[in-house]
Amino acid sequence: MNLVEALLTDNERVVAFVGGGGKTTSMYRLASELAGRGERVVVTTTTHIMVPNEREAESLILFEDVAQIVDELKKRFASQHVVAVGTRVVTPQGKIKGIPPEWVDEIARLSIAGHVVVEADGSAGMPFKAPAEHEPVIPASTDLVVPIVGIDVLGAPLSAETVHRPERVIAIARVALGEPVTAEVVASVLLHPDGATKGAPTAAQIVPLVNKVDDSRLDLAREIARRLIDGGARRVVLACVKEEPPVREVMGAK
Repeated sequence: MNLVEALLTDNERVVAFVGGGGKTTSMYRLASELAGRGERVVVTTTTHIMVPNEREAESLILFEDVAQIVDELKKRFASQHVVAVGTRVVTPQGKIKGIPPEWVDEIARLSIAGHVVVEADGSAGMPFKAPAEHEPVIPASTDLVVPIVGIDVLGAPLSAETVHRPERVIAIARVALGEPVTAEVVASVLLHPDGATKGAPTAAQIVPLVNKVDDSRLDLAREIARRLIDGGARRVVLACVKEEPPVREVMGAK
């Protein structure tokens, strides 16, 4: 099964990835799958991402004015299917600053593309995180929010070396620094009102994704999924988004 089949049940147009452990890879993977179906897709961020390579997006638009972005998107989609959008390059390493969430809403409202896929959170490359006060940055037009966790965090000690913003995990899950990260801790952070999906639109679907799941970790991933479903998630995707096919299982009702 691919990500489109696992995540999109009603052709959701604006998809936001949050959490840690595979947001960027998931964003570009979903965009590629949609493009393979003939869809036109805007990929962007409301935080920061690296400049995409040619396998991730066919081109990149950088403007600090939403009207210019809209005009350029219309031109690019005459011949392209996946176009990345940002405002400017902000580091020598090639990291780009994203666009305000209101610009995502404007692009979605104008129906320039079939889908807008957004990386709406930052995790400093960590597999698991809890958000600070200003995070995540989820656009109001979002139809589907996908909180991600990398299963490789399970069993690791809760620390700044293994988890992004461990102090926020401690506050939400009520655990101590240095304790092992468990399935219960992960589920608590992904579902808590102050956790991974904080600020998500009320009408948006929430579909957690457990990433980096191989055969040796499938039972552990199922345990996380069971706790998420017990906590109210309607379904949970177990995946390894860098592999073919990317989805191992979907647990819960679709």
